[in-house]
Amino acid sequence: MIGKRVKATATKSGGKHAGSLVDYITKDKDKHKVMQIGGKNFISDRLVGQRLEMMALAGENPRSKNPLNHYVLSWREQERPTPDQIDSAVDILLAEMEMQEHQVIYAAHQDTHNIHVHVVINRIHPDTIQPIQINRGFDIEALHRAVAKIEYVQGWQPLENAKYQIDEDGKIVERQDYQQQQPQPKQRAADFENRTGEKSAQRIGIETLAPIVKAANDWQQLHQQLAQAGAKYEQKGTGAIVTIGETVIKASSIDRAASFSNLQKRLGTYEPPIQDLDIAPISPQPLMEQMPPGWQQYTQLRSDYYTNKTADADALRQKWDERFQQLAELQTQERERLLAGQWQGKGAILNALRHSLAEDQKEEKQKLQQEQEAERERLREKYQQFPSFEEWQRLRGREDLAERWRYRHGEESPNLERIEVRQQQEREVERVSQDYGMSMGM
Repeated sequence: MIGKRVKATATKSGGKHAGSLVDYITKDKDKHKVMQIGGKNFISDRLVGQRLEMMALAGENPRSKNPLNHYVLSWREQERPTPDQIDSAVDILLAEMEMQEHQVIYAAHQDTHNIHVHVVINRIHPDTIQPIQINRGFDIEALHRAVAKIEYVQGWQPLENAKYQIDEDGKIVERQDYQQQQPQPKQRAADFENRTGEKSAQRIGIETLAPIVKAANDWQQLHQQLAQAGAKYEQKGTGAIVTIGETVIKASSIDRAASFSNLQKRLGTYEPPIQDLDIAPISPQPLMEQMPPGWQQYTQLRSDYYTNKTADADALRQKWDERFQQLAELQTQERERLLAGQWQGKGAILNALRHSLAEDQKEEKQKLQQEQEAERERLREKYQQFPSFEEWQRLRGREDLAERWRYRHGEESPNLERIEVRQQQEREVERVSQDYGMSMGM
């Protein structure tokens, strides 16, 4: 099982954010995504009422800008939890986070290969109206402990790099070999790799850059060798970042030795590069040495697709910047022309003219904004998410390669044998048809 916290991107108030987040996890346009919805610690027993209650409580404390935490628990592809097991998993998560008294809405989804449940927790306590800091700010630790307990109680297979396990006494303990394990890409990076077959920036950092960091004898040597590897190390605030290609990650995410504090202890006070460095370009790197046929073609098509998307988006942005600038200039000229002259003793007429002009110009701007949004929507429709490597293989008729990629970690595909038999039959039919055509032509 995988547990992760979804990063909050909301700029809305707590109440509005609660409403939109609950809508996001519970809405089911296609009628096949959401398999189960639940809520805890509400007066209402219906989702519509629970949503309103969460919105109201989330907005009670205006000093807490974002009182909602959003987590996802995801089972392995072959694991099919029952409704009771999903409810139990949420209960275990809340218990480990000590949030049993807080409002919670959750929804289990089946729109991907893995059944997963979204859990939204309102950190505002219903009695004190104060925001609670989950596990003293270390909520990810509580999440990892909950995952270990869910796996143990429900009998699921633990991940190889899991941090916690259940000992013989039924207690949650850290695995003895966890500290010695090589860092692994975070879930977002792992999702990117699974989707594209390409190494994430974090994996490149772990595999290629971490050894450079550990071997460096001074800051200038570090900067020079990282540049040759296509990366850059910089101070940011009280920490540091590493830029790999166009991706920026925390320095400590590639190795503890790369953290700003650890490097300063070893190399002395931070020194920026004393000269401009040429950063070597980085090409997409395959996730495995032996990638399925077609990966190079897929990678090039994907790169071209997003290059074109960026170019079209930039052109659209420039077009509308110019149109809004033109409108602003025309409206300024119109105001100067209509309001010129002597208005002494005609204050009421002048105010009425100003009001009418402001309303007309506001309407002109709104109309232009609507046209702009319509074009943006057409651009979004044109450039939807590029297919994953697995989806692309299926689209080009190579379901066998798609299945091999999907089950590349050693799991047995339930469909591969059937797919290969069908493809063999199709090739045989095609061969016979070609032979027949040649004989008829003769």
